[in-house]
Amino acid sequence: MSATRPRHYEFGAFQLDAAEYRLLRNGEKVPLPPKAFDLLVVLIERSGHVLGKDELLEAVWPDTIVDESNLTFTISLLRKALEESAEQKFIETIPKRGYRFVASVTPGRIEDKTLVLHERSRTRLVVEEEEEIENGGSSIEDRELKIENSAVVRPSGYTHSADAVPATVLSRRFSILNPLPSIIGLIALVVVATLGVAYLLREPTEARAVRSLIPLPEKPNLFPNSFGFDPALSPDGTRMVFVARTEDRPRQLWVHTLSTMSAEPLVGTEGVPMYSYPFWSPDGRYIAFSWNKRLMKVPASGGPVTALCDIDGPMRGGTWSGDGVIVFAPGTAGPLYQVSANGGIPEAVTILEEARGVFSHRFPYFLPDGRHFLYVGRCHSYDESVEDFIYVASLDSKEKRSLVQSSYGAAYADGYLLFMKQGNLMAQAFDMSRQETSGEEVLLAERVYHGVGTGRARFSVSQNGLLAYRGESQQLWQLTWTDRSGNAVRTLGEPIPLRSGPSISPDGQRVIVSIEDEKTRNLDLWIFEVARGIRTRFTSHPANEGTPVWSPDGSRIAFVSTRNGRTGIYVKTSSGVGDEELLFESDSRKGISSWSPDGRFILFRYWDHKTRWDLGILPVLENEGPGIRVGEVSPFWQTEVSTGGIAQFSPDGRWIVYASDETGQREVYVAPFPGPGERRRISPAGGAWSRWRGDGKEIIYGVQGGRKLMAAEVDTSDGTLQVGEVRPLFDTRSYDDTLHYDVSPDGQRFLVGTAVGPTGPPQITLVTNWTADLKR
Repeated sequence: MSATRPRHYEFGAFQLDAAEYRLLRNGEKVPLPPKAFDLLVVLIERSGHVLGKDELLEAVWPDTIVDESNLTFTISLLRKALEESAEQKFIETIPKRGYRFVASVTPGRIEDKTLVLHERSRTRLVVEEEEEIENGGSSIEDRELKIENSAVVRPSGYTHSADAVPATVLSRRFSILNPLPSIIGLIALVVVATLGVAYLLREPTEARAVRSLIPLPEKPNLFPNSFGFDPALSPDGTRMVFVARTEDRPRQLWVHTLSTMSAEPLVGTEGVPMYSYPFWSPDGRYIAFSWNKRLMKVPASGGPVTALCDIDGPMRGGTWSGDGVIVFAPGTAGPLYQVSANGGIPEAVTILEEARGVFSHRFPYFLPDGRHFLYVGRCHSYDESVEDFIYVASLDSKEKRSLVQSSYGAAYADGYLLFMKQGNLMAQAFDMSRQETSGEEVLLAERVYHGVGTGRARFSVSQNGLLAYRGESQQLWQLTWTDRSGNAVRTLGEPIPLRSGPSISPDGQRVIVSIEDEKTRNLDLWIFEVARGIRTRFTSHPANEGTPVWSPDGSRIAFVSTRNGRTGIYVKTSSGVGDEELLFESDSRKGISSWSPDGRFILFRYWDHKTRWDLGILPVLENEGPGIRVGEVSPFWQTEVSTGGIAQFSPDGRWIVYASDETGQREVYVAPFPGPGERRRISPAGGAWSRWRGDGKEIIYGVQGGRKLMAAEVDTSDGTLQVGEVRPLFDTRSYDDTLHYDVSPDGQRFLVGTAVGPTGPPQITLVTNWTADLKR
C-alpha cells in the first residue's frame, strides 16, 4: 500500500497549491513572501502536530544562519495574510515549544504518486516515498537512498533560489533484500531526476511585494504624537524606534521589536522633544537623537545617555556612517554638520545657497559608501518659482548635485532613491557610481504622512528589503461644552478635522474654527452658530487660512493666509460680507494670537530661523469704516528661545500671557504691555495654551501635553501682578500635544475639542520585498 502527500490543500476560505506556489482566498490570490509560503506548507503538512522552533527553522531556512526573530516575524506575516480573528484561528503558539496549525485541513484532488523535488543549497537531493512494506508479516530493514552532490544542468544565466521551492521533502525507501521494491525505487529515482531538471529549468517564481499593517503595541494609552510620530527602522529591519508617551510616562524613546510586536521605553530618555528625530547606528547598537540643544546617543538595548555635541536648536535629522561619522542638521536653519560618533566639535559639511533663498539643509541620509549622503535644501519663500531639491554631496568635497525636486527628506536602498512628490512616496533608479537618477519615477505609496513645515516624510527603509511608512489619516475632533469639572454639557455640531480654534465670539453666540478639507487638505474657516449647532463657510480661497481671532466688538475676524507665496494677516467682516483685506505679510510663518480689548493692537507669533517663535505687535491705527489702516510691526518678545503658543491680552489690555521653553520645558509667563516691566512665571511645573478668564482674575492653561487644564488665580487690581493658588480643573482627553479649547467670559464653561475617530496608536504599513513591484 502506498500513500503520497497531497500538493493541494483547503482550509477555511483558503486553497493552497504547493506545486504552483499559490495561496488563494475564495479564488483570489493572497500574496506571501517565499519564506512565509514555505513555512505555511510545513505547518499544513503537519497539521495538528506541534512543530518545534528549531525544526521549523531547519525546514524553512536550512542553510541560513537566522535567529528566532525571523520565525516569529514570519509567523506574524502569515497570521495577517490569513486574517486570523477570535472566531477563526489557524496557527496556535505553544509556549516554549513551537507552533501548531489548528484549522481543519482537507487534501485537494490530485493524481497518485505525484513526486515533488526539493533542492537545498548544499546540493543534496532527497526523494522519499513513505510506504509500509510487508514480507510474510516480518519487518524488513529499510535504507534511505541519497544522492549526494548531484550535478543539475541549468541554462546559462539561470539563478536558482531555494526560497522559490516549497519546503516539502519526500524520501523513497526501499529494501535491499527485496529486488522488486529496489527496481521500483530506481525507476522512481530516474523519474524524479527527470522531473527535477524540468522543475529547475522552469521560469523562476515571480517575487511580489507584500504589504501588511503593523499596529503599535497595545500598552495602556501608548500614544505616539500624531504630528511628531516618526518611526525609524533599524538597518537590519528587526526593530523600529519612535517617540511616544503614556498617561503615566512623559514623552520618551520607545524601541518596537517587529518579530514580537512589543515595545519597551528607553530609560533615561524621559522628556525628549516631540521632534527629536531618532536614527540608528549602522550596526543597530545605538540610537542618536536631539534633546535640550544637544546631539545625544543611547544604547538601543538600554543604557546611559551620552551627549555628543551642542546644537543650535531643534535638530532636523541625522545619519550615521559605517566609519563612525554622524552628519546632522543642528537646527532649523543653516548647513549640515559632521561630528564623530564618539563626540567632538562639529564642522560644517555643506554650504547654503543663500542667493537662491535656501535657508536650511536638513534630513541627511548616508549612501552605502559611507562618504556620500543625500539631503534636502529648503527655501525661505512659499513662492513656487523657488524650488526645494534633493541633493547628493560628499564628506570629501563641498560640491553637490541636485537629483529631484522635493521639499522632503529622501532615502536610498536596493538601487533606488526614495522621495516624496505631491504627498506620495516615489522611487527612481539611482546609479551609485555616477551619482545620478535614471528611468521613470514609480509610485510606491499614496498619501504618505509628511510635515510641511519640517520637511520630514514619515517613511523608513532597512537594508534587508523592508519599507515602513505611515499613511495620512485625518484626525477628527468633537467640540464639546463642559463645566469647570470637565462634565460634558452638550456638543457643538458634528466631529470635524479641526486645525486651529475654537475661538468664541465676544457675545458668546458664535464660534470660528479652521477646518481641513478631507480631499484637498486645504484649510478654510467656518463659523458655528452656538444655539443651532450648524456651521457656515467663512473663507473659500485655495490658500490655507488659520488661527482666527475676533475683534473686541465681534464685527471683524483676523486670520492668517498663505496667499501670494507669503504668509499674511488678513481681516474680514464677521458677517462674511465683502472681501478679505490684507494688513501685513512677510516670508515667515505666523499665526494670530489675540486682539487687544481696545482694538488698537493685534498680537501674533512669527517664526524666525535663528530665534524660532517670537511675538510681534501689529498696531491698528484706524478701525472704522470699510477699511483698516495699520502701523509698523514691532517685536514684543524676541529671545533665543521659543516663545508664543497661545498668547493673549489680559481683559484690561495691560498684560500678555504666553509660553516659553527657556527652562527646557514650556512654562506660562505674564509680561506687562507695552512694557517695560518685570514678568512673572505662572506655571510651577510646565504649561502652555494659556487664556485669561473674562474678569481677569484667573489664567487657564494646559499641562501634560494638553491633557489636563489648570487654573491659576491672579490679581492685577493694584497695577501689579499677584499670583495665587494654582489648581487642576479636569482632563481634556487630548492625546497629541495639541489642545483646542476656549473659555467663556465668566470662566464657567469651556469649549474643548476632544479627539475622536482614529485616536490611539497609528498603524504603520510594512512592505516586504518592496522593490519587487518596481522590477515587473
